[in-house]
Amino acid sequence: MFERYGALYAKIASEVRHTLERGLTKRSDRRGRENRVGAVGETLLERYAALYEEIASELQHALEPGWTKTWAWSEMSERDGSVVVYYLDGAQTIRWITPPLTLYERFRQLNNAARNADPNAVWTSVTFTLDANGAFEVDFGYDPIPIENEAERRTAWKARYLPY
Repeated sequence: MFERYGALYAKIASEVRHTLERGLTKRSDRRGRENRVGAVGETLLERYAALYEEIASELQHALEPGWTKTWAWSEMSERDGSVVVYYLDGAQTIRWITPPLTLYERFRQLNNAARNADPNAVWTSVTFTLDANGAFEVDFGYDPIPIENEAERRTAWKARYLPY
């Protein structure tokens, strides 16, 4: 199966490196930190890059063949979290799936990496958008997540990210 998706994974890896080198390294340099997390010598940049690849892989395996674009939206607090996945199928119909637990675990690891790097600047929501050609975007949110506004948040998120 890796042969089938090898080019996609290589493109994702390249996009991850480019995106993170632009974003996180500037942020960590500006704050004067090394942002070491996880394994010995592993930087936040390296950890995020690895997790982005794992998230993309999890999405690839969870979606039906023929998908063209997917959105994985995760909200996380220190104790709780959720992940919702929508995608466009080959007929350009928006569908959703129940995400595998492993996808939730990858987003939890991403949140923990941010928490370990700077407990005062932890994201509370993230949208991971992946095209079938390997192009992707990651959009972090930092606002508190009030539990009583779940339906409103979901409606606002759909209006912002889904095409129709």
